[in-house]
Amino acid sequence: MKTEIIKTTLNKIPSKIFLKKDVKKVYFFEHTGGLKTKTIEIIAKERGGEVELKGSVSLKNTDDFNLKTLTTHFVGNNKVRIHIKAVLDDQAKLNYEGLINIEKGADFSDSFLQQDNLLLNDGVVCNSSPQLQIKANEVKASHGVTMGSFDQNQLFYLKSRALSEKMAKKLLVQGFLLF
Repeated sequence: MKTEIIKTTLNKIPSKIFLKKDVKKVYFFEHTGGLKTKTIEIIAKERGGEVELKGSVSLKNTDDFNLKTLTTHFVGNNKVRIHIKAVLDDQAKLNYEGLINIEKGADFSDSFLQQDNLLLNDGVVCNSSPQLQIKANEVKASHGVTMGSFDQNQLFYLKSRALSEKMAKKLLVQGFLLF
C-alpha cells in the first residue's frame, strides 16, 4: 500500500477526501483561529483504501469555531481514523460534530472517531457530538470524546522540578497536542 503524508493547516484540508484503492493518506493539520467553520467529508466508494485525519485546534480569546467531519462508507474493506485534539482558553467556543455513516452493503468497514478537549478555564464552551449511523452488519466502528483540564499530579510534578506554573502548563499543552 502506498502511503501519502500531508501536513498542513485546517483551511487547506480538502472539503472532500476520497479513499483510493491501495492508498493510505495521512493528514496532519493545525488550526489556531481565524476560520469560523469547516466541514470535511471522507468518502469511501472504493475498497482497500485508508485515510487518517489527525488535527489540533487551539482557540483563545473569543474565538468561535464550528468543525464537522462526516465519514461515509458506501463499500466495505476500507479504513478511516479521525482524531481531533482541541485546547480552549479564555472565552473560546468550539462546536464539533462528527458522524460515521456505514451504508448497507459496506461490510468490513473499519472506522474510528476520537475528539479530545483540554479546557484551560471555566470561561470556555465546548460542545462535542460524535455519532454512529450503522446500516451494515459486519463492521468495526466506534467513537469517543474526552474533556478535562490539567492533571494536577502532572502539574505538581513539573512544578517540583523547578518549572514555573506557566511553563509547566505550556509543556502540558504541548504534550497534549502531540500525536
